[in-house]
Amino acid sequence: MAPGFSSKQEKKMIYFSDINLKISEHFAIQNVGLEVRQGELFALLGPNGMGKSTLIDIITNVIHPNSGMVKICGRDFHEMKKHVGVLYEYTPMFYYSTVKEILAYLCVIYNVRFERLKTYIEKLQMREKIDSLAKVLSKGERRKAGILFALVHDPSILILDEPTAGMDPFMRDVCWTIFKQHDRTIFFTTHYWDEATEHADRIAFISRGKIIGIDTPSSFLSNYLNCQQKISVPLTFDLSTIDHSVLYVLNDDKYLIYTQNEEAISHIQKSTDSYSISSIDLKDVYLYLTKYGGD
Repeated sequence: MAPGFSSKQEKKMIYFSDINLKISEHFAIQNVGLEVRQGELFALLGPNGMGKSTLIDIITNVIHPNSGMVKICGRDFHEMKKHVGVLYEYTPMFYYSTVKEILAYLCVIYNVRFERLKTYIEKLQMREKIDSLAKVLSKGERRKAGILFALVHDPSILILDEPTAGMDPFMRDVCWTIFKQHDRTIFFTTHYWDEATEHADRIAFISRGKIIGIDTPSSFLSNYLNCQQKISVPLTFDLSTIDHSVLYVLNDDKYLIYTQNEEAISHIQKSTDSYSISSIDLKDVYLYLTKYGGD
């Protein structure tokens, strides 16, 4: 059991309460409250620029909010550092040190043996880069180095900001196999809808600094749109010709229409050759919530 817990508190590993952050008179984070339970993989999901990294900075005391409270196992973050591994969006580096030197330094701080990292180094395909200066690493290599830094002390809690950004599918799978070891509690941000679907136990959607929905991936996909498919049509399609009760959203250069109504589907198919039908995913639920608010 992590430090600071009684049996009644056991499920609250990370706890937010009414977090607000104003930047230049505008709310970057507004009224955010949620909890991450022991052993849970919790995703903060949304497009870039919606406040995900800012919230990570608040959790880890890089930024102090105007109001609200964040607790890790019932304590402040600085008291729990040795139990938490953090991967920031932009990994802090000693640019004129090698990856190996940085890892060795962290091993001294946490009083662990360097040898225990060799498996991670091999799996992340960093063996040939271990003696490279941090400043010459590519963006993807810096990401993997940051993962190594976060795992040095085998933390029971991981806080990960876009952990697999820019990686190919194979390496993304490798990373998640590593993250999930030892029944860790994981709070991660991502803009990969499929990554959240596959790995998260629960998801919080964030839009413009506000949490607009919290649920499991399966519940989001089953309960919000009342259908399992979407029809993509061009912007030239006349939406007034379909039933006004049919849900639709604007997405980039097309409309996405959500319906199981056979009459509406038939009308769309007869009205345009430029349509496609596909299964809904978490992005569709997100677009729906940002437009309709889930009511």
